[in-house]
Amino acid sequence: MAAQQPGFLDLIKLIEEKSAPNRRDEEHATITHYVNMFLGKFGKEGCMLAGSTSERTRVRLSRNEADSDFLLICGKTEIPSTCLVYNKDCPCFVQIKGEELKQDFKVDLVDGLYMPANLLRDVRPEAFSLLRIIHKALTRSIHSVGEQTPRDEISTKKKVGIEVLEIRGATSLYKRKPTSAHTCTKELNSRERKVAEFFKVICQILMNLKNPEASKDMLQKNIPLLFQLFVPGQLDLVEGEDDINQITQHVEDEINLQDDKQSENNPGSSNQNKDNFNIRYKSVSSKDYVPCFRLAGSPAGFEAWIYREREWPRNEIVEDIAKSEFFLVAKPALVNTHLDTDFCLSFTIPEKKLFDEVYKVPIQRMCYLAVKAIHKADLNSQNILKTFHWKTAFFWISEKQRNWNEDCLLIAVLDVLDLMITSLEKRELSHFFLKSNLFAHLKAGGMNQEVDSLIFTLRKIRVDPTSSLRRFLKIDESNEEAETSLSMSDANKARNSRRIEAASVGAKRFNEAVTGIVQETSSGSSQMNEAADTGNDMNKFVDVVADVGKQVGKDAKDNKVFLTPLKKPLFSGPEADLISRAAELLSTNSGNKSTSATQIEQLSKDIAEHVVPKKKKPTQMEDLELD
Repeated sequence: MAAQQPGFLDLIKLIEEKSAPNRRDEEHATITHYVNMFLGKFGKEGCMLAGSTSERTRVRLSRNEADSDFLLICGKTEIPSTCLVYNKDCPCFVQIKGEELKQDFKVDLVDGLYMPANLLRDVRPEAFSLLRIIHKALTRSIHSVGEQTPRDEISTKKKVGIEVLEIRGATSLYKRKPTSAHTCTKELNSRERKVAEFFKVICQILMNLKNPEASKDMLQKNIPLLFQLFVPGQLDLVEGEDDINQITQHVEDEINLQDDKQSENNPGSSNQNKDNFNIRYKSVSSKDYVPCFRLAGSPAGFEAWIYREREWPRNEIVEDIAKSEFFLVAKPALVNTHLDTDFCLSFTIPEKKLFDEVYKVPIQRMCYLAVKAIHKADLNSQNILKTFHWKTAFFWISEKQRNWNEDCLLIAVLDVLDLMITSLEKRELSHFFLKSNLFAHLKAGGMNQEVDSLIFTLRKIRVDPTSSLRRFLKIDESNEEAETSLSMSDANKARNSRRIEAASVGAKRFNEAVTGIVQETSSGSSQMNEAADTGNDMNKFVDVVADVGKQVGKDAKDNKVFLTPLKKPLFSGPEADLISRAAELLSTNSGNKSTSATQIEQLSKDIAEHVVPKKKKPTQMEDLELD
């Protein structure tokens, strides 16, 4: 007798298991927490984990390791709700009257009236300070090679911000597979690990320099400075802020020179070639960085949501949501579009609070997970329906649902599908919080054939939604490589991005962010001072880093945060010898400063000699053959 196939509820329970947070989700939440600790010491800038990760509604395929959305919140000022001009056909989109704001942001108004959307879209310095530097470091394209699969982190511009795609095993970008970097055999003790991190930063700086040989003297002089920064309290060799300025300015200048040269020599990096480049990959994940303004007050029309009749959510949650913060993101309106001045109202926090309630009712949550799985199984190829549309339809059905039990689960899923079919037929799906048609662009016409085809597909799914869930699980069980397409400009960006050993990617991004922040903090630039309370005070920067570092250490000790352990040794051969010498010097901790200075000087020379090759030789990380 053939084994009985799992039913609708059993399939959803299998899908539910795939929505559990994974290591990447925990890492992103941890990083967001400490970035906010740091930013909060200087001003009102902040970041927020948003989307399905924070809502605990992610339905991921095994090859999709993690997809996270980060709101980057401007700390300059809040946008008064009285400054909003609503799109008459789709009021969830607005323009911002800028007369009373232009002095805060010191920008020219578009047509003399409206705030420019590229303040957010381009993370301009008039709106962002420290967060802009962190954003720049996190969104730079990188190619890394390690023991296993080559990885490309490709930065692409989207309507509301920047997406960083992390693609593993995209070997079709290259003529040959990148080879693995060498592994290390030496175990490191705790002090050696600190020195190893310092050594990695030295190597990263060298890889960022346009002319390493010419910079040997600069490195030799400043290695003691970096040594002191990475292993504080052990030596007293730093002369002062001038040393910090010298090395950070030099590194930043050299990085900019290299980027400029790459742009000049890489015509494919522009948007002139819009053809797609198909690639196969083993796994993919993404991070979306969405800059936003805070809104002072609530949007016009939101009060109607507060007082309308409903079964869900309960009154206490409605009252809590009424006190929430709202945001504005740069996004072109669906109709009556003004690319230079359009913004979209974001209800990230109200939506998060609703999903906190959904999470308490397992059957209700299963309904939404089922709808998302159906979308991934049968609707991924169409471009009309997005997750936000399904979320909206689900909220509307939930608002009218009094009880949730296993008997009503399939009916609730069918209700969501029916609402979507009806909304597409009418070309009208109302925003959950505002009276605004999310299908206004469909009502304007021009996509009738695509919409009718989508309706036909949805009707077929409605007849047998269980088969859609089985298809989703079958896709997830497949070990075959998946395929996606990049624009030619993004493919060229991947080809020409910096080559870095996989184990050093995190240190490289951290180093670039710290280098930029140190430079900005110590320079006392007017934009920095206006956007964040930094001034020309390096001591404050150092104190803040120390405070956050202490908290990280305390949380790790108390097992309150997720931190990635050092699983493998990082260096072998000459590198291990240099690390051991440096660690031994620190362990000695002699009171003779002149002796320490002499030993550090010799060590600096040896490190500079080692990391700067006498002749430029091809390396696994720098000279991969490209198409």
